Amino acid sequence: MWSILSALHPTKNHPERISKYTGHQHELNFDGISFPVKVADINKFETQNNITVNVLGYEKGSLFPIHVTKQRFDLHVDLLLISDGRKSHYCWIKNVNGLLYDQYTHGHRYYHCMYCLQGFTKERILNDHISYCQEHGTQKVKLPTEDDKWLFYKDIRKQLKVPYIIYADFESFQVPIQRCEFDPEKSHTEKITQHVPSSFAYKVVGITQETSKEPVVYRGPDVTEKFVECMLREQEEIEQRFKNVKPMVMTGRDWQTFNSAVNCHICGRELGDDRVRDHCHVTGAFRGAAHNDCNINYKFTGRIPVVFHNLRGYDSHLIMQAIGKVSDKEIKCIPNNMEKYISFSIGCMDFIDSFQFMGTSLEKLIANLSAEGKEKFEHMTGHFGDEKIELLLKKQVYPYDYFDGPHRFKKPNYHHKKHFAVV
Repeated sequence: MWSILSALHPTKNHPERISKYTGHQHELNFDGISFPVKVADINKFETQNNITVNVLGYEKGSLFPIHVTKQRFDLHVDLLLISDGRKSHYCWIKNVNGLLYDQYTHGHRYYHCMYCLQGFTKERILNDHISYCQEHGTQKVKLPTEDDKWLFYKDIRKQLKVPYIIYADFESFQVPIQRCEFDPEKSHTEKITQHVPSSFAYKVVGITQETSKEPVVYRGPDVTEKFVECMLREQEEIEQRFKNVKPMVMTGRDWQTFNSAVNCHICGRELGDDRVRDHCHVTGAFRGAAHNDCNINYKFTGRIPVVFHNLRGYDSHLIMQAIGKVSDKEIKCIPNNMEKYISFSIGCMDFIDSFQFMGTSLEKLIANLSAEGKEKFEHMTGHFGDEKIELLLKKQVYPYDYFDGPHRFKKPNYHHKKHFAVV
């Protein structure tokens, strides 16, 4: 109260004395506001008294904004809130630009934004700035010191390339649905086919060609159950390989690289005398010289990604029908809503959707990558050979409507043009 009155009725002699303002106490309305006045009650005070109030805080030689008014009244007061941890005291700020220290720089007056305390040489620039800054509320810009001016990536475990990744996909029959007749006079949604899984394929890609596996293709009954069964088997095999750490294999060139290394190959900082040999636990290959702490923390997280393109929109619906039968593995999910899942996990396998970070069709993705050369498709080339790779890099046609059940696979290996109406 006294800080507000000192601003409304300034006095030249002894402004610190309460006796100078006791005659004006009746001018302020503090109904419903308890003393000491909390910052949360300042909005109420402003409304009851038609006075706008800004409050700055002070701690360890630094000023910071606490409350910036959103009201528009003729009378305005800037206050400084000082606290020693037990008691707090409001003081009137006669000149807020003067308090903010840099009111003059090379002869220019500075106008300060009360939301972030940044100074501007022109009031017009300040007004333009405030329209954006006020959306973020009170804040304080703190510039880095000389010792911490550089940012470094600290979660070094995530720099390590996963030793195994699985790419998978499903195909489905479009089975016709027996449906009732609808009233043509009424609006309705008509379901004509049901998607029933017909097959799946997946490939385990290791960190080297030797640790990769041939593609697995399945066509038959219980497709989703069989897929989950295969994933659990792959999970057990990979986990078993992790338990058998390959010993380090050092060549003469590796020793030369280790001894001449100046910086840690993991964090990039200078090594000095703190240097150890880092190697791949899957292949045994030497990776580089590293700090001891970096080497200890530079390890596989134990998670195995299983990648589908458009998992959220399609494949997750198929898999969810089968994972409910898994009882010996922990199942988690990140739902987008009740029907769609951004990702989910079974044990140490994380099922993710590549469409979420490469949001376009496989056709366009393949076209973009093939522009850099067919050597980018080493797994496809290794499986099908060079003579077929040119054809496989183009979008293929498939008679989706025609394949409405497993009996279609028993037909001769050719189809009429009419079967390719939807491809």
